[in-house]
Amino acid sequence: MIKKYKKIIIIMTSIITLIITLSYPKIINQNLSKKVDFDNCNFEKMDLKSMLCLEKIINKSLIENKYDEIAENIKILQNKYPPLETECHKITHKLGRESIGYYSNLKKLLEDTSSDACGEGMIHAVISEYINKNITEKDLYEKITTICLNTKDQQRVLGCAHGLGHALAENNTLSESMKICENLYEKYKNNFESIVTNTYGGSCAYGVIMQAYAPFEKSKKYKLYYKEEIINTCSNINDKKSVLYEGCASALGFGLSTRYFIKYRKTEILSKKEKEEMYKICNTIDKHISYDRYKLGYGCFGAIIAELQRVSIEKFESNNFKYLKLYHNECGDIIKIVTKYDKRNDSICKDLLKSRYTQEIADKYLEYIRTLGD
Repeated sequence: MIKKYKKIIIIMTSIITLIITLSYPKIINQNLSKKVDFDNCNFEKMDLKSMLCLEKIINKSLIENKYDEIAENIKILQNKYPPLETECHKITHKLGRESIGYYSNLKKLLEDTSSDACGEGMIHAVISEYINKNITEKDLYEKITTICLNTKDQQRVLGCAHGLGHALAENNTLSESMKICENLYEKYKNNFESIVTNTYGGSCAYGVIMQAYAPFEKSKKYKLYYKEEIINTCSNINDKKSVLYEGCASALGFGLSTRYFIKYRKTEILSKKEKEEMYKICNTIDKHISYDRYKLGYGCFGAIIAELQRVSIEKFESNNFKYLKLYHNECGDIIKIVTKYDKRNDSICKDLLKSRYTQEIADKYLEYIRTLGD
């Protein structure tokens, strides 16, 4: 009789242990998250503690399929604390790869994680991870494309397509990846508003080139291409007025500028030779693009200005003023090439700054520039 009870007790204990083991990670995650909200995260410092605080909040939102709600708050915070976007981008890339297990289907996953908060880091990582895990699935790229386009939101489509571009370049050659972007664009361009499909086509091409030339994450599958191969890929796009060409040119500009800044951070000196080479490449690539409606991030030169802004404002927030001077000088030189404006007229560079950040930051920029004199 005693043996029988012992056996029952052992079985019951095993079942309880199993239940606790399976539920324990979720309990821990939820308890950790419940203790933290945005008010507990000190974004003035932007240190490891504040980033771990943000990571816990985002992780909880993914478990509950409510990232989109949290992202709206993050976007407000990014405007107040510009360096947050870069740090948050790193966090969302990490969590995005882990998040696909929290959602019941692909539609819910993409719709909830396709916010443009944190530089769209979440959706970039989500799509890359999903494709890498389901690469043999039939019509995988089409399935993702239709879900992304059906959001009918330009910013969401932007992140979706960019993430797809990264994943394509991880799993295909450069030319094959660009061709898939082109085929998807052509297939769906009459099914949705032109602004939505144009955004999709351009962003897909941008993601391909960024992964091939300046990837944020160096996955096991990544292959880095030389700039000559990137230039040839852009040049081989038949329709130079197409969104694919614009996306290709913009990603090239981003890749060139990231290399440019890596060296500048070490030496704090601009190599005249490298700068002239970069400007020559961009001028050759961008000559096919109309600058009548010049905008930030548009084309090779536009992408350089966008990256100049990001680096300069982040450094400016930590009282590193020399990067703001760098933005002022380089933006002026680029505008002169692109629009034939007098480089002493800084109104365009100010307007571009306001398009990305707040009026307050733009005013601080002008105030500092005035102190430089002639």
